[in-house]
Amino acid sequence: GRTFLGSLIFEKEIKMRIKATYQDGTVIAQAEYGSVDIGEEVAKKGFAEKSKLTSSSNTCEEKKSDHGQLVLRNLKSPIPSWGHRSNQSAFTRPKGRLSGRMTLDSKNENDAGNHVTFPKENLTIGDFNLGSNVSLAKIKQDQKLIEENERLKNEKEVLLESYKALQSKVEQTAQELQQEKATTMDLTKHLESTLKTRVGTRMENLAAKVEMLKEIRRVNINVRFGNDLSDALQVLDEEGFTIPASLTELERIWAEYSLAQKNIQTCENVNEGSILIAKRNEVQQKLNMAVEVFILEVDELPLNKRLKTLQDLSTSLEAVYGQAKEGTNSEEILKKFYDWKCDKREEFTSVRSETEVSLQRLVAWFQNTVKVIRALAQCWCWCCSVKQGILVL
Repeated sequence: GRTFLGSLIFEKEIKMRIKATYQDGTVIAQAEYGSVDIGEEVAKKGFAEKSKLTSSSNTCEEKKSDHGQLVLRNLKSPIPSWGHRSNQSAFTRPKGRLSGRMTLDSKNENDAGNHVTFPKENLTIGDFNLGSNVSLAKIKQDQKLIEENERLKNEKEVLLESYKALQSKVEQTAQELQQEKATTMDLTKHLESTLKTRVGTRMENLAAKVEMLKEIRRVNINVRFGNDLSDALQVLDEEGFTIPASLTELERIWAEYSLAQKNIQTCENVNEGSILIAKRNEVQQKLNMAVEVFILEVDELPLNKRLKTLQDLSTSLEAVYGQAKEGTNSEEILKKFYDWKCDKREEFTSVRSETEVSLQRLVAWFQNTVKVIRALAQCWCWCCSVKQGILVL
């Protein structure tokens, strides 16, 4: 009842009409906002009862009124403590005694009554005193509960929509799963019917290709066009002589000796010519020493061994390719040989790449075959267990 009363007067402009004041300070008043009588509304809900003012020795004259006064009772829930306002002059007049009888406030008998507003910012604990222990926090808590209910309701609607979407997705996934199961069963049956013949056919083809490769290698085992020449060039590169270090020094001193000879021939002064001849003689001595060092280094080179290697190589090449012709352009022959070598290298690389790809495909095919066989074995075991379960039932 008190909660209902609080909801009626919360943030409302209330018009109060004080009807009478008793000796003990009790005030009889009528509260309205607009055309709504708060007392009538409370009485309709059964939270209060109507009563008439009675005359007695303890009361004074009361004002005649067409409407009975309302006395609140049976308030089972607390009323907000808006009535604990320290300044109660807005509602009641100061208590007073007139010869022990009740006094009437002629000012408050005016039909217009007093207007009292309850702004939200001024409704604090202790503002009003309606005989209640409920605070404004209770009303705010009720409002928060209402807002929380609205929020939860919205969340419930959102969750319900999400649930419906998920349910639809689950149904769609179940349908896709059934389709995948049907496809898998069809594929399994197809593999069961074709696996035996397919494996045999693949193995026969592979064996035939291996035999063909062996035959090609056996036929071409003696075909070594260009290989001998390649080996010869490799021998020449690996066992070739390096330029002796003394040869560089010999060339440098020989250039100095030639320059000294030229200066002597062009000189016309006898004295200057004698000086140039002396320098030429010094250079000549250095030249002789450089020639001796060069001869010693050349003598240490394995010329005989190198000559024998070249002779053996020439003999083997003549046996394969015939006698060498005079005036043959060696640059052209080396260019043809280089082109042939590049072609062979590309061919070898291509064959190796194709072989690797074929081996990878073969390994992948065997792996897939093993997986299929394992899957078939599992399906077979599952079918056997299902049949046994059916027989047991």
